[in-house]
Amino acid sequence: MNYNRLVKLFLNIGIVFHLFGCGGSGVSSNNSGSSTSSIPYLAPRNSTNEQSYISASGNNVLPVSISGSNCGSSPYLNQPCVSVTVCVPGSSNCQTINNILLDTGSYGFRVFKSVLSITLPNITNTSGYNYGTCATFGIGADWGSVNRADLILGNDKASSVPVQLIDSSFANYSSHCNGGQVDTSSSSAGFNGILGVGGFIQDCGTTCTTTQNNGVYFACSGSSCSGATVTLANQIANPITFLSSDNNGSILVLPDVASSGGTSSGVFILGIGTESNNSAPSNLSVLVANQSSGYIETSYNGATLNAILDSGTNAYSFYSNSISSCTDITNFYCPSGVLNLTPTQIGTSNNTVSTSIYVANTDSLVKTNNLVFDNIAFANSSTSNIFIYGLPFYLGKAVFMGIEGKSSSIGSGIYWAY
Repeated sequence: MNYNRLVKLFLNIGIVFHLFGCGGSGVSSNNSGSSTSSIPYLAPRNSTNEQSYISASGNNVLPVSISGSNCGSSPYLNQPCVSVTVCVPGSSNCQTINNILLDTGSYGFRVFKSVLSITLPNITNTSGYNYGTCATFGIGADWGSVNRADLILGNDKASSVPVQLIDSSFANYSSHCNGGQVDTSSSSAGFNGILGVGGFIQDCGTTCTTTQNNGVYFACSGSSCSGATVTLANQIANPITFLSSDNNGSILVLPDVASSGGTSSGVFILGIGTESNNSAPSNLSVLVANQSSGYIETSYNGATLNAILDSGTNAYSFYSNSISSCTDITNFYCPSGVLNLTPTQIGTSNNTVSTSIYVANTDSLVKTNNLVFDNIAFANSSTSNIFIYGLPFYLGKAVFMGIEGKSSSIGSGIYWAY
């Protein structure tokens, strides 16, 4: 397994923030202006599967709001938010934290230390040094200590999970993490934490158990840190895999919106085929990912690219030299009309799924003052070789995700199915 699995492209409009992960400057989600009449109406494209799961309830269900009630007071565009209860391991000393970014493109729970009122135990090496970790997300990063917590997801409990406390004041990050360009507060990041529920179990894997200078984990004594190997049991991990059941994958279910945007609230269901509310239908298109990189492939515009389905990136992201860029919001696409693009997704068994995605004029869309869109996209570098199916792709679908080495009626993870 490659430790570069952690590097996710995550976009935060309002902060264009956080590749398979985070990023820089962008557009405020509070742009003034009246609705534009140049956006043609397209009916919401809710699928049969989405309608079947949207009303799911039970201990294994987390409500999800897109830029809504589970988010902070100033949500950004296409921000999927949940609440997570964090507890001191083995105790009832707990705190519920909202404004947690639900991210299917990264791995592990990360929360700003500043929003916690409870004290979580550090994870240390055999010499008693605290572990620090640098989570790199594209052009941003999170630095902090490695701690242990019980997490309650819905009403399912994940016990003794290694988590990251995001804390730019922990030890000395400047020479170890992204050249010192790290998140310093929850308000500037736009969220209180990240719930990384992607297909890998650990954020680094076997590379970090054998390579000391892995760039992800460090042993820190006071302000002095040096590269460190870390056992799998002590690496930041996907909390779903720590559940006693419902631990083989998940389903993210989100209603679609009209082409001019709108609102969307859905559910995140833990487990696949483990409860009456998460059985997989027989009509799914299944895409098995490369088990080392976590990628599938996409055929688009004459090229075959690595690809990922990633709810933590709030727009589609790919390179095209034929789609006009925006005037107001640089790096985003602003075609004169709504484009219907048809990339083909390819699994490792060479099965293909023809998709249809829409790209509209982002400058016009933000003037509607809506916060949820299924048709915004920004440009990757011409050399990036990646196609990211961000949050817009999830709208109107029930998307199943299998975790590495875990089996269900769909197959063995890592896979996406919808």
